[in-house]
Amino acid sequence: MKLKKCKNNHYYDGNKFPSCPHCINQKAAPRFSGILGLQQKKIPTKSPLLSEEIHYPALSQNNTVGWLVCLSGQMKGESFSLREGENRIGRSSNMDVSLFKEPSISRDTHAIISYSSDQNQFTLSAPNYSAALCCNGVPLKEPCFLSSKDQLQLGNCRLLFVPLCDETFNWKQYE
Repeated sequence: MKLKKCKNNHYYDGNKFPSCPHCINQKAAPRFSGILGLQQKKIPTKSPLLSEEIHYPALSQNNTVGWLVCLSGQMKGESFSLREGENRIGRSSNMDVSLFKEPSISRDTHAIISYSSDQNQFTLSAPNYSAALCCNGVPLKEPCFLSSKDQLQLGNCRLLFVPLCDETFNWKQYE
């Protein structure tokens, strides 16, 4: 991870984003002026509940266990590392696999690829199973195991699954 700070003091991963994704979203947002702007100032800001769990992938330093490579879509040619445990895939910048240029993908957790080092197995699942998630052309209705070179279709984006950990390699050998 290459942590960068933009001119507006936002932090972002320079390996995933060519420029600050927060500033890009601010530029794209509509600007209101006049009376609407004055009324907006009177609306109190609500703080998130303290019990709310927020996922910060930058804080987890798990071993790389595989990759996803984008075969088609807005991010064609890009690759994404998969880590031990859960890898959440979505459009938001706080996802483990951030497909931020893909408008057909859910912002928050479109799919999840999990790796279990105990079972040496990859699993594909989704919080809301829909036709917008397929594995090898078959719509996903329940969690399924992934194999080398499986193709995942998330919205208009096609990803190739490339495992590092398999029957010939596992990080447990190096503990």
